[in-house]
Amino acid sequence: DGDGKISSAKDSIVEYGYDAIWKAAIKEVRTNGLGEALYTFNMDRNDNGILIRTYRDTGSDGSIDRLHYGYGDNNWTVDFSDDITQWSPTQLAKISGVKTIQLSVAAYKTEITLDSATIAKIAPTATVSGTTSALIIDGDTTDTVNLEGSDFTKLTTTQTIGTNTFNVYTTEVDNTTYTLYIDNDINTILG
Repeated sequence: DGDGKISSAKDSIVEYGYDAIWKAAIKEVRTNGLGEALYTFNMDRNDNGILIRTYRDTGSDGSIDRLHYGYGDNNWTVDFSDDITQWSPTQLAKISGVKTIQLSVAAYKTEITLDSATIAKIAPTATVSGTTSALIIDGDTTDTVNLEGSDFTKLTTTQTIGTNTFNVYTTEVDNTTYTLYIDNDINTILG
């Protein structure tokens, strides 16, 4: 709030976890001046120490609401391909309930692969635009989403969320319908 003291909800404190091998942040926690948690970023790096994924926990309550390829809202990374269908149960549990997957900025290409079973594991509780069991995938024309399997249906309608328009896909797993909102700029490959 400009008074030189960290004492109000307008002030913010940032703490970093540091990886000595890569000499880089692996965790960022932001709180306000009243000690209330704002959010936590946990970061994954590849074998060369390059940041590839950031998991955002708004409210620092232990639930990941957004998976970024790159870093937070700045979203910088390298060209990257990630087959989420090959993630371990521990990795998938880490993002269970995620609401948004944010692919990289236009300077980089991100390609992810999902299938119905994986979507059922990561988005069982997320609600988007009043639809339960929903997941948003946001990105741009440099990004690709591969939807494996023949059980996805692309609806003829689109959905506007914020300022972006999304193509809508559905799939069913164990009598539950899951809805994917994929940014219409993203190259989406069915099958």
